[in-house]
Amino acid sequence: MSDLKNAVGWQDRAACRNMDTEEFFNDVRSQRAKKICRQCPVITECLNFAMKCETRCLAYRHGIYGGLTPGQREQLAHRRATGGRQDGRALATESLPAVRG
Repeated sequence: MSDLKNAVGWQDRAACRNMDTEEFFNDVRSQRAKKICRQCPVITECLNFAMKCETRCLAYRHGIYGGLTPGQREQLAHRRATGGRQDGRALATESLPAVRG
């Protein structure tokens, strides 16, 4: 529960704070959600929060958090566990197509 209380500060600064959450939990719109995340000042905090919480709560294993899909977050967790140095921002910005809208 303390994780949720600590989350409020960065969530107030998130680029998505006033958006419809459907943008982040819809596979068709995932590229648009990632574009929003790439411009967010708290992308790292969001990603770290989701990765920490998804080990304990299934709700965080869905949707875009920190600019990453659940599969990308799983890849990042594996890289971190095996000594990889790549951070989430690199995964969130690599090889993404231009998104209009």
